Amino acid sequence: MEDIEKKQEQEKEEEFYSKKDFDSYREKLEKEFLAKEEAMKKELEDEAKKSSMSELEIARMELEEIKKKYQEKENECLISKQREEVLNLLEEAALDKDAVELVYVPLDIESTKEKISILKEYMEKLKKNFLQDYIDTPLPQTSGKAEYDAFIDGFDSNQL
Repeated sequence: MEDIEKKQEQEKEEEFYSKKDFDSYREKLEKEFLAKEEAMKKELEDEAKKSSMSELEIARMELEEIKKKYQEKENECLISKQREEVLNLLEEAALDKDAVELVYVPLDIESTKEKISILKEYMEKLKKNFLQDYIDTPLPQTSGKAEYDAFIDGFDSNQL
């Protein structure tokens, strides 16, 4: 009797997955499998190429791969430094740091500076137009009855 109760409790504790959960997990596994399969195919192709190459050609190919990886890492470092510089430029221009995604052009600081100046001019124009519209708004006029003051007499809708 106790075994049956324990089994029922275990079944309750186990998670049950829907078909949608199962399908999404299966798709994820299929994608991972295909990615690994592509990597293995590429590796086999490279090995086949290397078998028909001389040692000098193999060394040159490996050197090119190393140069490519080095350039990628160098670009990552440069992008990180430039991003910090762009944040400082935005701060100097009195613009929000959230605008970095709008103005930053990776590995092209001159274009980024141009975009920052354009954004700054645009924001100043918006501020000026908003302020001008605010100033040009007419003040509310009072009614012709000067003897009634709603703040003193209380708000009475019949007298407004």
